Amino acid sequence: MTTKINSIKCKPTLKIYRTDGAQAGWEKRLDAIGSGTYLLHEEMDYSRNRTLPKIGDRLGESKRFADGEIYHRQSDWLVAKVQSYPGVGEDCDWDEIILCYCQFEPIESKWERVATLEEIVAQQVAKDTGLEVVKG
Repeated sequence: MTTKINSIKCKPTLKIYRTDGAQAGWEKRLDAIGSGTYLLHEEMDYSRNRTLPKIGDRLGESKRFADGEIYHRQSDWLVAKVQSYPGVGEDCDWDEIILCYCQFEPIESKWERVATLEEIVAQQVAKDTGLEVVKG
């Protein structure tokens, strides 16, 4: 008897953001051993309501500054083309693979501090209960 899997997807969607060598700015990207790479970003999407990235979307970038906090901003890379491929075979680790080809379009983007999980939870508790959460 074959076990049926419910409608919730069990495997993630793999999203790969890359550039081709012809794009200005690609030479600034180095992999772990210092070689040039076309790979800009890779992520696995486990969410239930998965959507394709859209042409014109910008990649984000995050950085930890000297104050120990993490900051985020929009990057100089813009999605220019999107291709989607189904995961094939039972041994495939992904439900779908999405390739996003990006082009280098520099912008002025301000670094903004990212709230910690503790801060997000405290805000939600305060909103739900009307009580202020005190750090201690």
